[in-house]
Amino acid sequence: MALAAPSTDLPDRLVVRERATGRRIASWPLIERPEHVAVYGGLAILAGTHRSALYALRISDGRIAQIGIARGGDRPVIGAAGVLYQDDLDLAKHWTSPTERTLNVLPLATVRQELSRPFSTTRLYMSYSKPTPAASAVRRVARASVPVRHGADPARRFTSPLISAMAMDGPRVALAIRDPSRQCDYVLFWNVPWHYVTRLTRYSGSTCLAMHAPGGITNVAIAGSRAIWTTTYGHETRILAASITGCVEWVVARPAGGNNGVVALSGDGITLTYALRRLTGPDRQSASVGVVPKLWRGTTIDRSASQIKAISADNRRVALLQTDGVARIVAVRRGPVDAIHVGPARAVSLRPRTVAVLTAHRTVDVYTTASNKLVHSWKVPPNSTTLDIYFGIALVTTPRDVFALSLSTGHLVRLMRAPGRVFAQIEAPGAAIAFNESGHGNLRFFPMSRLEELLRD
Repeated sequence: MALAAPSTDLPDRLVVRERATGRRIASWPLIERPEHVAVYGGLAILAGTHRSALYALRISDGRIAQIGIARGGDRPVIGAAGVLYQDDLDLAKHWTSPTERTLNVLPLATVRQELSRPFSTTRLYMSYSKPTPAASAVRRVARASVPVRHGADPARRFTSPLISAMAMDGPRVALAIRDPSRQCDYVLFWNVPWHYVTRLTRYSGSTCLAMHAPGGITNVAIAGSRAIWTTTYGHETRILAASITGCVEWVVARPAGGNNGVVALSGDGITLTYALRRLTGPDRQSASVGVVPKLWRGTTIDRSASQIKAISADNRRVALLQTDGVARIVAVRRGPVDAIHVGPARAVSLRPRTVAVLTAHRTVDVYTTASNKLVHSWKVPPNSTTLDIYFGIALVTTPRDVFALSLSTGHLVRLMRAPGRVFAQIEAPGAAIAFNESGHGNLRFFPMSRLEELLRD
């Protein structure tokens, strides 16, 4: 393996070499840093030190899929019979049966089937059943369709949901789904490499009130297994949050001014953040930024004398794009740590040593946080609206198009054109894209290895 230095925004890579000559055959980006690698038959199995996802990587093209949950410290093996590992899908057994170990054998044919599932445009429809610990890996794989298709909810009449917002963090995507019956919108989690979708919000609760005015979910963000979203019913807007491992929806904030008071949501790692604008009073040009801690009560971490146009979370920091042309970086526990004059801009994206902004001058400007200096400025389509960066690749969207941009070379490629409004974000696994067509929500995914290939051409 070739491990990236912590100071660089680059992926760890699996380097493949010929045994006889040592010549490098390939180098593939990884989703997470593995502690154990096993190779057989053109496949690599990747596992971590702690309880984590178990991944398979196809050496010929770098395609990655999650094939299970491995126990911490497990050293999976792979051979002609398949992949042998300690299955740790049932977390409750850590308390009920701490000494019990469950071995699972996944046939090679099943692993190859997972790696061959096409990430093509796929219509989304409803299902909320979760795989049970007793189910074999083969049955779990069979239930997870390609890439996020699942059966209709048996408790409700089948409908075709539309996507109204999307966010991504790590391998997970949060989707805000519009209820065609206009009763209650809801939030779905899509685990991309595991080809699996589950519902986060409940059928009744804070998101779906017993009595409410017209409206629904207007935005969503995700950080790990937690998500934050806004609901607007009539003139009342609330910011809510929940975890996929819990059954409670928490009201984080009730912004004054309804939906007009919410600037943006963002998430990364353990940080869920939101920005609010003040609409009344002598300081109505001011704004504030809050975070959602483990105890769920929204906490203000910064106040700005200027209005905020966009925010971007990275680990324990948040970048604030202000209307006065300044991008400020705020640490969750330490307050403001930096400020960069970027000029008029529409969007911002923060990474460990980089801040990128989508300017009003049709460029993506890249600044280093070490010196606050502009290091690159690349032209993009004039009607670009959103920006997200990861591993030196920027994802830029117009109302209907999605582009990938190399931040080091300026090479720009169009990934796709959608029939309507498009949502897109990029993380270590790759770029997730959502759009609606003919009354259906659609999802598409470009693996990081494919993005690298396109930007090399």
